Amino acid sequence: APREYLYTDRAAYQPGQRVHWRAILRSVVAGAFAFEEGQSWRIELSDPAGRGVHEERGALSSFGTLCGTFDLPAEAASGTWSMTLEDKNARRITHAFLVEPYRLQRAELVLTPDRQVYYRGEPIELEVSARWYWGEPIADARVGYALPDGLQGELFTDAEGRGRIRFDSRELLEQGTYSFSATLMEEGVGGEAVVHLATRGYQAELALARDVVLAGETFTITLATQAPDGKPVTADMRLAILRRESTRGGGWAEVAVAAHTLTTDARAGQARWTGAIETGGSYILRAQGDDRFGNPIVASVALTVSGAEDALALRWLIDDTDVDVGEKLALALNNRAGAGLALLTFHAERVLGYRILELGEGLNTIELAVEHAHYPAFAASIAALRGTRFHHSSAAFAVERRLALEIHPAEATVAPGGRTKVELVVRDQTGAPVVAELSLAVVDEALYELFPDGAPPLEAFFAAHDESMASSAVTPSSA
Repeated sequence: APREYLYTDRAAYQPGQRVHWRAILRSVVAGAFAFEEGQSWRIELSDPAGRGVHEERGALSSFGTLCGTFDLPAEAASGTWSMTLEDKNARRITHAFLVEPYRLQRAELVLTPDRQVYYRGEPIELEVSARWYWGEPIADARVGYALPDGLQGELFTDAEGRGRIRFDSRELLEQGTYSFSATLMEEGVGGEAVVHLATRGYQAELALARDVVLAGETFTITLATQAPDGKPVTADMRLAILRRESTRGGGWAEVAVAAHTLTTDARAGQARWTGAIETGGSYILRAQGDDRFGNPIVASVALTVSGAEDALALRWLIDDTDVDVGEKLALALNNRAGAGLALLTFHAERVLGYRILELGEGLNTIELAVEHAHYPAFAASIAALRGTRFHHSSAAFAVERRLALEIHPAEATVAPGGRTKVELVVRDQTGAPVVAELSLAVVDEALYELFPDGAPPLEAFFAAHDESMASSAVTPSSA
């Protein structure tokens, strides 16, 4: 489906102010984003009653965008205004913004917990900071606050505009997220903070470079342990290697093959075990331990060991299926079908390329340079005919194209009415400079306290669509 991102430089305006807007418009062709430069669009501005106030036409730029400005009437009605874009095929995109008289807040109140995560029974402490938006602290300010248990209190800030809130977490019975709020009484400005109350000392995760290895192949498993706040923590855990075997009743049993003790380090919270499994089959690797409260901590990961009895004669052995444009891949393919010719195809919604290969018995390495044509996803499929048997296998890849944007203001502080310069630097994922079209808005920070920006993050908006195209563009398989 097409993807449209229409936004204004802020969420709210006063009558008579200028509205800056921009639209990024994309269609989907052959599984990738596309646009038609010069495509004509009708642009309309409507008031809260739905009456058209302004209309014009625009053409897509060489970057697939439209942009412009509207000057709101001095007598503009308060309420939700909207702008609509429409092409010749009746494809419509609408964006709403608010118009009303308002007064920006002069002050800001910020609540900052000493930690984001506490264990039940520990005292929760937060710092309260009051300042004017031009940077000066607000000393001796009366601040009212509300605690998670419903109780309220007051404090006065010191000469630096700061104060402290302390709360006994023994009053909280369950694990979860709890809110603290405060109000700067004379200005009517509020602030809020949340903390997480944890009951488990740490969590664990097992990770493999890939979930398929060859029988006898050396592999490494990594155990990571972290506290509820995400920081690494040391822990002792037992790693069990279990082979899954079918039972007569049609179920599965776990047979212990080996066991090892792992201790994660305090600096990175990681430990590794390197070894090999000689017998093919389906395995579970499971780490078990106990936290300081006596709670059991368990982490598991599945592993397939491909041996001589493996029904898949062609098997990809891929460490990482998330790749970047410009990356050079060395793809490993294990061949038990026998030496001979094979057809290698790179495809998405269409064939991107193919090769005729001479496969050797055992492990083969296939090189590929990831190009823009592979974005946002592709599959590598190998097929071979040996006698009367047809063998094939596919592996799916997600491809990323990233832009790194840097903003360098010439000055950190500018006087009201002053002029300054801002340098923008755009590079691709390889660090090479990129020709790009950008929008830059300068907005009073206090406006976002009254009217937060509701536009979704641009990168996440299009990345989510990339993922949906990636999942539908390729279907990995083996036979």
